Amino acid sequence: MKFQICISISIILPLRPREPTGAKLKATAQAALTKFQHWTEKHQLKVSTEKSTTILVSRLVSGPRVKWDNKIIKRSTSLKYLGIIIDNKVNWADHLNNIKTKLTHLHQKITRIAGTNWGLNKDLRRRLYKTVAERMIFHGAAAWAYPLSARQSRLLNSIQRKFLLNITGAYFTTPTAALQVIEGIIPLHIKAEQEAVYVRTARLRKTSNYNNMNFNPKNYKDDTTSTKFHPAIFQLEDRISLKKQFLPVPGLKIYTDGSKIEEKTGIAFCAMEEDISKYEWMAQLSPFNTVFQAELLAIQEACLWASKTNQQIKVWSDSESSLHSISSIYTKSPIAQQTKEILLKSTNIKLGWIKVHVGYSGNEEADVLAKKATQEGIPTFIPAPRNHIKSLLQKESIIRWQKEWDNGETGRSVHNVLPKVKTTTPWQRPEIMFVTGHGPFPTYLKRFNMRSSDFCGCGKLGNPLHYATSCLFTTSYHLTKPSADLEPL
Repeated sequence: MKFQICISISIILPLRPREPTGAKLKATAQAALTKFQHWTEKHQLKVSTEKSTTILVSRLVSGPRVKWDNKIIKRSTSLKYLGIIIDNKVNWADHLNNIKTKLTHLHQKITRIAGTNWGLNKDLRRRLYKTVAERMIFHGAAAWAYPLSARQSRLLNSIQRKFLLNITGAYFTTPTAALQVIEGIIPLHIKAEQEAVYVRTARLRKTSNYNNMNFNPKNYKDDTTSTKFHPAIFQLEDRISLKKQFLPVPGLKIYTDGSKIEEKTGIAFCAMEEDISKYEWMAQLSPFNTVFQAELLAIQEACLWASKTNQQIKVWSDSESSLHSISSIYTKSPIAQQTKEILLKSTNIKLGWIKVHVGYSGNEEADVLAKKATQEGIPTFIPAPRNHIKSLLQKESIIRWQKEWDNGETGRSVHNVLPKVKTTTPWQRPEIMFVTGHGPFPTYLKRFNMRSSDFCGCGKLGNPLHYATSCLFTTSYHLTKPSADLEPL
């Protein structure tokens, strides 16, 4: 049975400034196509020229005609690849406009099920935005959001504004910057760059800069590698015990532990025989290392020490998650994979789980050593976990957001009340209208030419503070009016 496979190709032809603009570009493009054509002929594949396109990334208005089997491949100004629209200017304008169109339709659907004061409650609307809208926006951010231009930032904020208004129920004239701070939602342009740097560092393993802070992938754990072991040679099931009981065995035993006290991480193991300590080892890790990493490394060092002896040794750990990681063939942790290599080479070692703090002398001794190692252990470096990248990026994002909030020109009345940004949601709709002044008040209606006077029916200036403290028509709701010098506060 024969199958016919049609491949549609998209060719991006970048023009080098030092090359001639005409003949050289055509020759380079045709050489690339010829090479690809030889490959398709070798594998008996056919290319559909009707579905194929070319893009010329250049300042030139016109470029060479690209042919395949004497058929001209049509030229396009943009193409879609893995959900990302690439344009011939590589400014991602088409992609962002496409995102805006999609998010506008999503916003319209949400408004059908939730208005300003009816339908889904505020928390559910916020959750829909965080889990659906933001994830749609951040797709492929590593490609188009590093770094963002001022125009792109404004466009992202305009997209976010619609959802903020729907979540808060605030008036449409309320400043975007104020809504972001009130809701505790980081501005979209900051969040997009944060997402881009994380993907570039953690997954693409590229050095990136964010808010004048350098992120080198060598400093962080690489979980992108696949397992190194074939299932046929992975025979550790009978050598790693996860039973919920301690089964003492005669001879030499090793107990491991990891501890974190006041942002200091320590690891240790002790080799004991007949409750007598034969060997002790301690190390101090960096503050960003987790207890899980510490437990894994302690087991690895214990296995490495045990592999140098010819005795049958049982290594006991109170970290069930670490033992699960080592026993699983699919784990991507480099420390766990290195431990597996040691175990596969050294058949004299077995691992077992021990319950913590129930009176086993070896486990208690390892616990004391691990706590001591936080102060006196040998400094040891292992890459930080991925969540450390996220925490650093989050801190830098808050710093950047705070700077923009302090130096902004809009939302100053909210800045007086919330000078410090935070990712919480403290306010309800009436509070937002009161503090921003964007509500059904004469001063607001006069400002936007919806009323001829800004005075209340009682004859005084109709601002929010007036209704809250002194208006004759709202006496039952009055708060104590502050003195003149405390009124701004």
